[in-house]
Amino acid sequence: MSDIAMGYHDAHRSEAELFHRVSWAAIFSGVLVALAMELVFLMFGLFIGFQMSAGGAHAWSKIWYFVTLFCSLFIGSWVTARLAGNPARGNGMLHGFVVWGLTMFTTAVIAVMLMWDVIRLANSWLQSFVANVPPTAAPSNTSQLAATAAGDLSTLALVIWGGLLAAIVGSLLGGSVVPKLPNFITERRRLPEQPHHA
Repeated sequence: MSDIAMGYHDAHRSEAELFHRVSWAAIFSGVLVALAMELVFLMFGLFIGFQMSAGGAHAWSKIWYFVTLFCSLFIGSWVTARLAGNPARGNGMLHGFVVWGLTMFTTAVIAVMLMWDVIRLANSWLQSFVANVPPTAAPSNTSQLAATAAGDLSTLALVIWGGLLAAIVGSLLGGSVVPKLPNFITERRRLPEQPHHA
C-alpha cells in the first residue's frame, strides 16, 4: 500500500524527474544505517572471536570481515533505494554505489583515527627494536624481517581488496531492490488533471 501511495504522491511529477532524480537524503540515511550495521556486526564478531583459539580467531576475523562489509552495505543500500522511491533499478544501483563510496571513506577515516595511537606505538617499538639489533646480525635479520613484513602487507592488501569487492557487490545488490510500483505510469496517467486557478 505504501508503494502505491508513493506512486500517487508522485503522480503529477514529470517522468524525467521521477526516473532520474538523486535523493541525497536517502543516500546519507543509507550511509548511517550501513555504519551502524558495521558496528553491530563488529561487536558480534569480537564476541565470537575472543572465545576462539589464536588460529581459529585469525580465520574467523577474515571471514567475518567479508560478511560484515557485504551485509552492512546491502542493508544500507536497500534502505537508500527504498527511501529514494525511484522504481528504476539502474538508478537504485547508482544510489547504492554512492552509499558504498561514502561508507568506505567514512569507515577508513574512523579506522585511521582510532588506530593512530596504535600506529605510533608500533612505529616507536620498531625503531627501538632496530636500534638494539647487533651490527653483525643486522643484515640477515633485516632482510628476514623485510620479507615477512612484505608478505604480511601483501596478504593484508588482498584481504582489504576482497572486502571492498564484497562491499561493492552488497551495495549494488541492495540498491537493485527498488520499490515496486504496479502500473505506475498507467495509474499516473489515469489521474484527472487538476484545474489551474489564476
